[in-house]
This record gives sequence, structure tokens and C-alpha cells, in this order.
Amino acid sequence: MVMEQAYGGAHMRKFLKYELDSYLRGRGGEVIDPSFFIPTIDRQEFSESGFAWQLGAGANYEVSPGVKVGVGYRYFNGADVDRAFAGKNAAPTQTDEGNHAIQANVTVDLN
Repeated sequence: MVMEQAYGGAHMRKFLKYELDSYLRGRGGEVIDPSFFIPTIDRQEFSESGFAWQLGAGANYEVSPGVKVGVGYRYFNGADVDRAFAGKNAAPTQTDEGNHAIQANVTVDLN
């Protein structure tokens, strides 16, 4: 480090300790409202419930004895739910809990 070469290791450690201690002392009195960063769910505001399901399909191909490669597809459909969040950044949201996934795999038989 340039500072260590210019002033020596002991002086650098003393300087960094002083600066870090000053910084932490200054931050020690801060009060942070956690609801600003983490919205909370008001559980009474769920307007719907539903049924979740998933469907998948795939195929494997043996490329050599004991080694297979495969591809697959999975669709997941969760319940559509209207949610209301509490907090400073709150906004009602409507979620669509569905997703598509394409998967690839390699299987090695160790027997």
C-alpha cells in the first residue's frame, strides 16, 4: 500500500484505527426505522386465496454407458393474490404466482 510505504505500518494502523473509531462513534446514535426497508404484510388485507399446482415433463438420453443427458420443462401456477403492504413505501399489489422453467441435467450412474 502506498500509505504503508510512505509512513510505515505502525503509523498506518494507528491512523486507520482512529478514523474507524471516529466513524463508528458518529454512526452509533443513528436511529433507523426498519419499516422503511422491510415492508410488512397486513394479513387482514389478503383478498383472495387459491390452489397452487405444477406440471412437468422431461426426457433423458443415454450418451454413453452410465451417463445420461436430459432436458425438462416445468410450469408452476400459484394463487393470484391481492396484497396490501404497510410501511412508508407501501402500495397495494396484485401478484401472478406463475412461472415457466426449462431445465437441463446430466446424470451419472455410479453403480
